[in-house]
Amino acid sequence: MNKNTLIQLRDEDFTDCLRTTLRRLRDERRYLSAEHIIAEALASRPRRYYLSYATIASRLPKLRKSGQLNVAEGKRVNRAVGQWADINSAVDRYLSRHKRAKVAEAITYVVNFERPSRFFIPDKRARELLYSLVRPTYSLVV
Repeated sequence: MNKNTLIQLRDEDFTDCLRTTLRRLRDERRYLSAEHIIAEALASRPRRYYLSYATIASRLPKLRKSGQLNVAEGKRVNRAVGQWADINSAVDRYLSRHKRAKVAEAITYVVNFERPSRFFIPDKRARELLYSLVRPTYSLVV
């Protein structure tokens, strides 16, 4: 049985977005730098949040209480804070639509059904995944 971690699933999803971006750019006969390709793929919507219920349930209340999620609109923040702010807003949206729901129910819904606004993946890892796609491979024939 093949068990993939959430990080492996996120990387596979991001790699699919990179392939789609590269294919579209090739069809449009546009050639962009690696940074532009990565930025375009990062802006696409992943299939899910690649965090477990337990991770979100334990960290979100602490982050809410600390006030770190109060990010001003347009302010540039690091990806980790952005991811948690995105999760927090998804939980808040669920709670506003379902007045009698508990936070645990909202987190369950967000983990299973919500799609993030973008990929929250480190630049270094995004570059590694792009280069693994475009790196030429050589075979030695003896």
